[in-house]
Amino acid sequence: MSLTTAALDDQDAIAGCELYLRRVYNDGNGDPATNGEWALIERCARQWQVVFDVGACVGDWSSRTLGVNPKAEVHCFEPFPPNVEALRKRVGQQAHILPVALGSEAGEAVFHVPSQTGPGENLGSLYPQGSGALVRLAVPMTTIADYCTDMEITQIDFLKIDAEGAEVSILEGARPLLEAGRIAALQFEYGGTWVSARHFMKDIFDLVAGTDYTVAKLMPDGCRIVADYFYEIESFRQSNWLLIRGSSDDGAAYLGARR
Repeated sequence: MSLTTAALDDQDAIAGCELYLRRVYNDGNGDPATNGEWALIERCARQWQVVFDVGACVGDWSSRTLGVNPKAEVHCFEPFPPNVEALRKRVGQQAHILPVALGSEAGEAVFHVPSQTGPGENLGSLYPQGSGALVRLAVPMTTIADYCTDMEITQIDFLKIDAEGAEVSILEGARPLLEAGRIAALQFEYGGTWVSARHFMKDIFDLVAGTDYTVAKLMPDGCRIVADYFYEIESFRQSNWLLIRGSSDDGAAYLGARR
């Protein structure tokens, strides 16, 4: 066997191991039908009364949730105008549609969207992503805590966040609710978009330190409790994570967690 052939064999072996590890850790899988997102809705949505969909895009997640529980009170937050119109057409009769961004403080924000894009084609971000041409849109921004105060919402049963890098900022804006235990459970996406935002999973662990929330990673058949932070978490591979109110096994079982 030549050195070149051996090197190619090693590359194939490394690639195979990489694919295996991604499957084991549920990394890099953006398909909600197989990464656990739809399964979580099927398992839990019937008990949700107040639901927030942050980064609602064109309504796939909210539509799925309402399909399982048509009585849920769903609040969709989406700042990109073409997506807002698509949301209104799709779930506007069943959900509250809020054409605003969420963050750590109220005010005005700049939303970055690739040029030549339409509804659902690209989500855009409060943080510039990639190297292509971007359109900058000024959008209103509020916080989850302020919105709940204005709407007199005392409890969120489930909060889903898919905000292209703004997840930590949004959770900082929900800090008073987390400290008071007013969110039963939430899901947020982690991945390469966090690089532009200069955020880390450690920020999440720091945010919930001293609160009654457990960190877990969403898996295809439930979720896996991650009790303590460790550096190897910072892979920046796309994955979905959960915060579950209650550190006991009974509280974690709310979303089908396992140690």
